[in-house]
Amino acid sequence: MGGDRDRLIEVMDTLDVATQVVVPQIHRLGEHAAVAERRELTVDGLAETHWVGVYGFEDGLVRRLEIFALDDFDAALAHYDELVAGAGTT
Repeated sequence: MGGDRDRLIEVMDTLDVATQVVVPQIHRLGEHAAVAERRELTVDGLAETHWVGVYGFEDGLVRRLEIFALDDFDAALAHYDELVAGAGTT
């Protein structure tokens, strides 16, 4: 993960794009995982993304993020259920 992650951060730091991040809804929230919508908008209004994320937590930090299209909401919930079942708790 390290090389790709580091390169992405490097590139994003060079971009001069102001964005606004909105979390319109948190659908599930547990000790080890969460399902939430995320919407990102450029301040100039030229770009927008809207997706559902399944977040995996470890030691109080987000250690995993899987992104699903809004149309794949049911798949995101099913994946959340798999994560919490594997962790033994919500």
